[in-house]
Amino acid sequence: MNNITVNQMNEHVYRINEKDENGLNVDCYLVLGNQKAALIDTLQEEENLYDIVKEITSLPLIVLLTHAHPDHAGKACQKLIAKHVPVYMQKEDQSLLDLFVNDDWKNEITLIEGNEVFDLGEYTLKTLRVPGHTKGSLVFLNEEHEEGFTGDAIGSGGFWMQLDHCLPLHEYKKNVEHLYDILHSYTHLQLFFGHSEQSNEIQNIQYIKDNMEATDKIIQGELTSPVKTMCVGGSEIPYCSISYGLIYDYCYNPENL
Repeated sequence: MNNITVNQMNEHVYRINEKDENGLNVDCYLVLGNQKAALIDTLQEEENLYDIVKEITSLPLIVLLTHAHPDHAGKACQKLIAKHVPVYMQKEDQSLLDLFVNDDWKNEITLIEGNEVFDLGEYTLKTLRVPGHTKGSLVFLNEEHEEGFTGDAIGSGGFWMQLDHCLPLHEYKKNVEHLYDILHSYTHLQLFFGHSEQSNEIQNIQYIKDNMEATDKIIQGELTSPVKTMCVGGSEIPYCSISYGLIYDYCYNPENL
């Protein structure tokens, strides 16, 4: 049985958390403007997310997916689409979604370039591309309130870059450096992660700086660890794991630098 918890983070942001006894623990975020609301990601197993959202707001709703992994583009998508809620996802993750979803609802998702701005009415979300964890990973940024919704694009304290479809670290490094260049001047930046239980608090630009430096040090061979294996989807995947700064578990494939 999944446990759903709703916490209001501030006057316009709600965190909706799903966890179960098997270790699932994932967040999505409901963001309120004065004309529309945006649901950023859709959890994994919970199918009644639409009803949960409608208990909070009656505003017209859109869905913005940070990436296509099933703990972020979950079962609720089907019901949301059936309710005629527009769902947006970066086009580079289409093939990844096809690996996880066989149902026709996936064909109703609107594929975007990754440079769009979504106006909710006195609250806008700017789309930033950060390929790495997946090819189509996105961060959604509100510039006025300095709030960034990151999914898994930069991890949540833990970070998975060891999966077969993750980009090589030298490519990801350029993308996280670009994100840092965009955000480093935001002195009150708050990062809302896709797995908030992995971090003790809402993080700021230092987290991105640590991610960027850790990625570079892994590539340069300055950070390393013995190779281990984990089972993902029935396959054994080799990986190394390091910690650096605010990132306590950066997993990567030593053959994909």
